[in-house]
Amino acid sequence: MRIVSLLFVVVLAVLCAGCARYPTTEIPNTVPSRTLVSQITVQGVINPAYYYFFALNVGTDPSHGPVPLVTSQALANEWGILSGYGPNDPVLIPPFYVMYHNGSFQQYRAGAPIGPPYIGRVSQDRKTLYVEVDVSLITATGQPAATNVQINWITTNTIIPSPADVGTTKIFDGFGYYGNDYLDTVPLDTARVWQSGVNGVLDEYSGDYNTAGYPDIDMISWQVEVRIR
Repeated sequence: MRIVSLLFVVVLAVLCAGCARYPTTEIPNTVPSRTLVSQITVQGVINPAYYYFFALNVGTDPSHGPVPLVTSQALANEWGILSGYGPNDPVLIPPFYVMYHNGSFQQYRAGAPIGPPYIGRVSQDRKTLYVEVDVSLITATGQPAATNVQINWITTNTIIPSPADVGTTKIFDGFGYYGNDYLDTVPLDTARVWQSGVNGVLDEYSGDYNTAGYPDIDMISWQVEVRIR
């Protein structure tokens, strides 16, 4: 685990996948040999009006993790990935992520939608959000296959495109008390489970920084699993 500061701002073009009648997507009859599985539970309920991002950075550098971004300097109030520590290091759209919004799931690779995840669903009590991603889709055809990833869940009540409403308050959460930690260097070739607060893994508490009054954004637990069939 590594704690990093909330820095900079990124302009993120979020492409809506449209509304779904049911809060689940499953692709039948095609079972990937390797999947990346994750779920979060919130203090309130999963709110389809809000945004829930399962964000990955691809690579072995533990300092390059997806973190939420807050209002800074001159652009907007978005979310993204911290690409380094220095003041001139760029902030980028995560190379791969899943977004849940308006009742539907959509995967994005290099900023472009590539369809729903292998499985995406909301629990019956609407407190837990679950996704299962085909590992082979994390990197594009012709690119080196991902072997390690850094992982975070980023929840927020709004996306504010630049340059409108600069400085507007945004509520967000991510791993850790301040929302700016992440699970680093997760190998994709070994079956393993990581769970918040278990075996020394970073715990997740209710009522942490910046979530007061927004229980539907406040994560209280998470789990990540590499599953090999």
